[in-house]
Amino acid sequence: MKTWLLRFLNALLLITSITVLTDCKKEEEAVPKPAAHFSYYPSTNLVAPVTLQFSNDSKNVDSYVWSYDGTGRTLTSENIALSFSQGGTYTITLAATGKGGTDTYAKTITVTDSPTNTTKPIAEFTYSPSSNLVAPANITFTNLSTNGTSFKWDFGDGSTSLVSSPTKQFTKDGTYTVKLTATGTSGSSEVSKNITVGKVNSAPAVGKAVFWATGTFSYVVISTEEVIFDEVGGGKTLSFAGGRIEKPFTSQPACDAANAYSTRRPVGKYTYTAIAYDVNGIRLASGSGDYTVVANGCTSVKLDFTAATAIGQVVFWTDKSSGWSSIDVTVSGSSVGNVTGYATSVPACGTSKAVTVTRSPGTYPYTATSNTGVKWSGNITVTANQCNTKQLEFPATANCDWAAWNKLATVVTFVYNTNFCADGQTLTTVRNDATVNMDMQFCIQKADGTWQTLTGLNTRPGGYLIGPNYYVCGRAKGYKFWARPTSQSATCPYPEKCN
Repeated sequence: MKTWLLRFLNALLLITSITVLTDCKKEEEAVPKPAAHFSYYPSTNLVAPVTLQFSNDSKNVDSYVWSYDGTGRTLTSENIALSFSQGGTYTITLAATGKGGTDTYAKTITVTDSPTNTTKPIAEFTYSPSSNLVAPANITFTNLSTNGTSFKWDFGDGSTSLVSSPTKQFTKDGTYTVKLTATGTSGSSEVSKNITVGKVNSAPAVGKAVFWATGTFSYVVISTEEVIFDEVGGGKTLSFAGGRIEKPFTSQPACDAANAYSTRRPVGKYTYTAIAYDVNGIRLASGSGDYTVVANGCTSVKLDFTAATAIGQVVFWTDKSSGWSSIDVTVSGSSVGNVTGYATSVPACGTSKAVTVTRSPGTYPYTATSNTGVKWSGNITVTANQCNTKQLEFPATANCDWAAWNKLATVVTFVYNTNFCADGQTLTTVRNDATVNMDMQFCIQKADGTWQTLTGLNTRPGGYLIGPNYYVCGRAKGYKFWARPTSQSATCPYPEKCN
């Protein structure tokens, strides 16, 4: 009995164990299926261009495949970022795969265009230099296109560029059609311009000219045009604007001969002037004309000063500086200049502040008048090839030292009310500070700008000069005055009159 019961219990335990094992095996094979899902940011107000961040929150997955744009392109990262450069409707799909299989999740996203992205590009450009183009020509193109994001240049010679504003060298002459294509998010536009490039620079034909002279002179100064030219296509050559002939010739010298003046320049017609001088630098004669330079030649330009009239000079000067500021000099009735300074010794012809005249030999009348009223007149003699002098001396009795004399008088002006002037009057009072009798001249400038001359005589030293005429109605704007000893009245006229 006991043996049978024991066998029954063992069998029951075996069956129970098998059942439990079977149930455990079934629980291990029950793996959950994956659940694909994602979100993105930003999720509203999507305006191109825009970049979206996609966040993967799928469940029970081991790998991911993102597909987008309907182009077949895929990404396998867990989280991705996508950029949208223009508006449109885009479907984003996520396939999530795990042990329990694969699940997909998709969202449709709408991106709108920005206002700028809806405007079609307009292609435009300029170039510099735009004229006188000669091969080889380097041209800079300036891109003026609007609403474009990429550009392509076609230069018409088989070459292209993607640079926005390129520089291009055209090595050969010809006419080139340059086209610019501007591309943007809303399409493309193009513009074409014809550019003409001239032939390669060629060296200009050049020649020479030689200037020489006959006659009696020390030297000749030649003046002509200064010319800069390019002989070899890259190097500048300068032809100066003149030179000198250093001696008379008896026959034509060769180009580049010593003591003649030679010039080298492009073929063409030019002008010149020539001035002959003696050994002292006095001008003897002059001439002018045209000359022509021929290719590879030597043009002779002969100047004949044989019949030139000899000339001379005279310099006007003075050694007195007191009481004047300028002396006007006329010769034969025509003004020849102003002496504006004095010299301590006889000056040379051409000295500044003196006056030099150049004339043919002979005798000429002159007049010289200082601003203080002193006048000289007489004749000057011009001697051939010499510099004569004419000293303008103030009369010995006319030692007019206005600067010193004016210090011997004190001028006082003030305004007071009188019955004569409704708005008061300016009264001038002068005190004689000298030890001798003094004459006075006054110039009072009225309030309206006009001047009134007032003259009088102070008969005693240390006294005041007050008279009924020494006033003007209204407040005066200024005054000028001169004082002189009464003993100098005849020889020293007042240096200036009132306006």
